[in-house]
Amino acid sequence: LYYLRRQRNLRHPDINLEQLQNPTHLLSRMEADALIEYIRSGQQIFGICATRQGQCEVYPLATVDATLDLLDEIHLSFQNVVTQPLSLRQKYAEQWLAETKQLLQKGYDLFMARFANLLTGSRLWLSPCEPLHLLPLAAFWNGEHYLTEQYNLEYIATGGLLAAPSPEHTASNRPFIIGTSLGGTLTAIAQEVEAVAQALPDSISFVDTPAWQAYLQNIVKPPR
Repeated sequence: LYYLRRQRNLRHPDINLEQLQNPTHLLSRMEADALIEYIRSGQQIFGICATRQGQCEVYPLATVDATLDLLDEIHLSFQNVVTQPLSLRQKYAEQWLAETKQLLQKGYDLFMARFANLLTGSRLWLSPCEPLHLLPLAAFWNGEHYLTEQYNLEYIATGGLLAAPSPEHTASNRPFIIGTSLGGTLTAIAQEVEAVAQALPDSISFVDTPAWQAYLQNIVKPPR
């Protein structure tokens, strides 16, 4: 699996092959304390955790079927809460939160717990593979804290991009805001979008409309 991944990175036209031969040097330049990259091989999902100091651990974590089962459970749990009227959400808030935390802790135990000894810093990069990118990784619960409370989280496509050259500066377009209220059930979303739009007065906003897809496909410069 390692050599297949390496071959794919080597074929990337923007990858600096000389830098790729020295992963320890690349990791030392990483703007994070650790990177966890998830890789799917057949029906097995592996996790690779590397630190800026060059430490690295690799483990088989879960099967794809187990991941999809967890995803279904979380989706059903979340959907049950957000589709209920406000009065019921307030009445059963603690009970439903406890049920949801059990699922989020299951996600933490499957995909994060093995690397806890390496995650000593505050900045963490995550590179999820399919179908892991559908899980709310930032909301994983370790029994005391959500993942987003412990780390400054960022997502990266692959650690191989550490060997890619720095992107050239590109002039940007107006800020672009996309929001969805899940058919009107998440009423606070529209308020959040409005608040962001007020902070960015030159922005373009789309709420509950597919028009953003056509807009993105036709812009010449990326949005700020």
